[in-house]
This record gives sequence, structure tokens and C-alpha cells, in this order.
Amino acid sequence: MRNKLIIGGLIAILVIALISVPIVTASSNPLRKSAEQIRKSILELTPIGTSMEDVLAVVNNELWEVDYVSDGRDENRFLSEDCQKTIRVFLGKYRGNYFGGKNIIETVFDIMISRTHVTAFWGFDKNSELTE
Repeated sequence: MRNKLIIGGLIAILVIALISVPIVTASSNPLRKSAEQIRKSILELTPIGTSMEDVLAVVNNELWEVDYVSDGRDENRFLSEDCQKTIRVFLGKYRGNYFGGKNIIETVFDIMISRTHVTAFWGFDKNSELTE
């Protein structure tokens, strides 16, 4: 009987460890922060007034993927009308929302299947200085 309790306890510890590791890993992923927290982090790297060239240098340094650069010659704008030029960058993706499932089936679906893609936009004035 005692051996069964010990084995059961070890299995319980193993299960808790296996569940905890993805949760801890997920919570440390900067892409899982709120949109406002991500915006704040990006503005620390590229403050308002940064040149378009310097923003692209930061993007390359961070190994983010540039999706789109508008030099102002087209009408495809992603931000306010004050922005004459834009950059759209794919920051990364993560799988699942470890805390969002309403039941075990939704939680497993979120962990195993769903993906969230995180994209950032920079807006520049006609002088190629960051405004938004």
C-alpha cells in the first residue's frame, strides 16, 4: 500500500511539472504581453522621432520580419492619416493561450492548435521621422 502511495505521489509531481513548464515558458514570452506593454517595449527601442532608417536597423537587429514598407507613394496606410510612410513588421507568433480555456477540451485545443501572430506598425511623417 505504501509503495502505491509513493508511486501515486511521484506521478502527481510529474504531472504537475509537465503542466507547469509550458505555463512558465508561456508567461515569460514577451509576445504574450498586452498590446500596450508590447508597444511600450517597442517605443523604448524606437522612440518617437526615430528615423525610418534607424527603425529598420532595429528591426533587422531584433531579427524581426519586415512585411511591408510604404515610402508614401501609395495609398496603403495602416495608421492615421498623419502618417505619410509606414512599416509593418511580423514580430513573431506563439501557440495557444494556456490560461484561456473554459474547460479541458478548449484548453487542450488552445495549447495544441491555436496560434497568435504578433505584428507591429510604425508610422512616419513626410520627413521619415517616427510619429506613431
